[in-house]
Amino acid sequence: MSLAVIEQPSEVFDGIADTLMARIAGITVGNYDEFNDVVGDAMVLIEFEQSAPASHSNDGRPGSRYRITLHGVVAKQRRRAPLEAVNLTNALQRIVVSKRDHRWGFSHLAIGSPENVSSAPSMFQDGRNGYEAWGVSFEQVIYVGEPLADPEATPLGEPGMPMIVWNANDPDDPRDIDNPDDYRPASCEL
Repeated sequence: MSLAVIEQPSEVFDGIADTLMARIAGITVGNYDEFNDVVGDAMVLIEFEQSAPASHSNDGRPGSRYRITLHGVVAKQRRRAPLEAVNLTNALQRIVVSKRDHRWGFSHLAIGSPENVSSAPSMFQDGRNGYEAWGVSFEQVIYVGEPLADPEATPLGEPGMPMIVWNANDPDDPRDIDNPDDYRPASCEL
């Protein structure tokens, strides 16, 4: 079951971490800002890079567009560390674009699909504790809070009650479209 409400953006961080640990064996997941240059074998660092306002959801929740990067970091002591970083990043990218996983356990009402997905070399460090990394970057709109009542929404009516629909048959007709006499009501049941 997908969660329909996100109270804080940090919940998305946790959803990403949980999804990645469930789908990729043998990795650890951490916060990019807390990285201490020690890579045991392979890890993913989640970085929320920037945010900008986005349009409101259909149910009135304010949206924020986040730029997120998942850094696939591999220890240099691995035999083919640069290629292993590419492989890890490919697995991350497949999850980001997967219809099954890309909302991180949240409903489409609470979070949009990832957009502008790209992968590129990320950070690296030489030496005994060195590492190679590639990153998968994407944008995702997050809608925070409970659905809001839209004061400008017009109710369509109640089930079982007749509703009046105004219908014009020919949009090229020279009659005045703002003249209510040129329309006739049609009723339908909801």
